Amino acid sequence: MGEHVKKIFVVFWIALLAIAPDLSQGVEGSKEKVLRVCADPSNLPYSDRQQGGFENKIAELFAKDLGWDLEYVWFPQRIGFIRNTLKKPVPTEKRYRCDLVLGVPTGYDLVATTKPYYRSTYTMVYRKKSGLDLKSVQDIATLRQERGKHLKVAVFDRTPGVDLLVKYRILDQALPYQLQSGDVEAYHGQILETDLLEGKFDVALIWGPIAGYFAAKSPESLVLIPLHSEPNIRLEYAVSMGVRRGEAAWKATVQDFLDRKKEQIDAILTDYHIPLLRIYENPIDSFAPSLPLPSFKTVVLYSSCAHLTSRRSLSGRCLRARSHDKREDLGVSRARQKLIFSEKTIIKQLRALGEKEGIKIASYLTTRKEGLRPPVSEEGGEGGPPPSSPLPSSGNTIPCPFSRA
Repeated sequence: MGEHVKKIFVVFWIALLAIAPDLSQGVEGSKEKVLRVCADPSNLPYSDRQQGGFENKIAELFAKDLGWDLEYVWFPQRIGFIRNTLKKPVPTEKRYRCDLVLGVPTGYDLVATTKPYYRSTYTMVYRKKSGLDLKSVQDIATLRQERGKHLKVAVFDRTPGVDLLVKYRILDQALPYQLQSGDVEAYHGQILETDLLEGKFDVALIWGPIAGYFAAKSPESLVLIPLHSEPNIRLEYAVSMGVRRGEAAWKATVQDFLDRKKEQIDAILTDYHIPLLRIYENPIDSFAPSLPLPSFKTVVLYSSCAHLTSRRSLSGRCLRARSHDKREDLGVSRARQKLIFSEKTIIKQLRALGEKEGIKIASYLTTRKEGLRPPVSEEGGEGGPPPSSPLPSSGNTIPCPFSRA
């Protein structure tokens, strides 16, 4: 009986493999010459169905450069974006639904990312006719302390804007907005188009590309102040293109396009009023001038457990140090998942792994705390425990303005 069942299973798996799609050929091995882009149908300034976003324009430039047709697979940038687009097979056609995501945080762990092609920062936006003269979030706190003026500050949950309000003790002045609303047609720039002009809030803390685009379109003059990273609060992020892991040839083709067409791409970004920062060759250089390296103790407590001061904030989130490294998971998951804010607990867990592993994890957590990523090898694999991102948010998933997962 056992042998009979075994044979049935063997036959079953052989049949399954026979009908399974062969996706190993990759994009360039396909006979079709079609650039299939994964994109959000309502997410300006990035993309929309009318192809009016800057990612649409860059995709057009890429398709023309390749001599291929351009097609889109539309899916809202919500949880499951990557799973339902870039990694979703089309069995009947032996391919994936789409092959390129034009905007992901550099180092995003669900895809293989190119070198960054632009870098931007969070911004503070307010109406010029308001008479305000704000240069930083601290100025908002100063107005409260010195003049008793409580400005209403719009902020998306799970973004660094929340951390800034917590730091300057003005969280009670926040007007919270959902980073991922239930309305798939909603886009973040709507708060600048409507709510700001209607006086529902005084100031917005919002991702630079969104702020720059909608400020330029506004019928009323808006003041846009680029913000700089502060200790423990990262505001500047680099953006790359994303492809599936394992498709080295396709990734090289995309990178070649980015390298050769840099001037044209920069011109597109400028046309869309994207606040651009210098792109650093060494990712560590991108924060070193403004952010001191945290101590081992601070890193472990902050990254492994949670941002204590914002635990009760709008999102109530926990900043987790996500990793696919099993040893790191064993070392800190208990403290992290149960939110045990005990230095002794975490240090004890790390010491149990041995000095070398403890140092390795501490190094990893340091990069995670500042949103960085371990070095990437030539083959595209990580030179250390791989991270999460999201996303320019103070957590990791994709994030901030990017909510792909």
